[in-house]
Amino acid sequence: MSVITAEELTRYDDGMTVRKFTVSIPEELYEDLRREARAERTTVSAWVADAVEHQLGLRAMDEGIAEYEAEHGVITEDELAEVKADIDAALARSRAKVAGPRRRAA
Repeated sequence: MSVITAEELTRYDDGMTVRKFTVSIPEELYEDLRREARAERTTVSAWVADAVEHQLGLRAMDEGIAEYEAEHGVITEDELAEVKADIDAALARSRAKVAGPRRRAA
């Protein structure tokens, strides 16, 4: 277990505590990271935190799928197609709701 010094922790007004640490990455990857953070008008730290959160979410999803398949069997192509169709229909309804009613030409 490592000891955290006061200098390593920062507390923001919203109560969130962050930990500072050093990470080594290849130079090319670092330049890509900086470019992406600038393009999104955010900090490198925020971009990396989002990327880590996304990766952890993907891992949790993989674990959930593995648990489901262990209990119910492997998900079939037909089941995937059905879910995709449901998602596409939900997105279409959502887009229609956002767009609002269409006006007819006079």
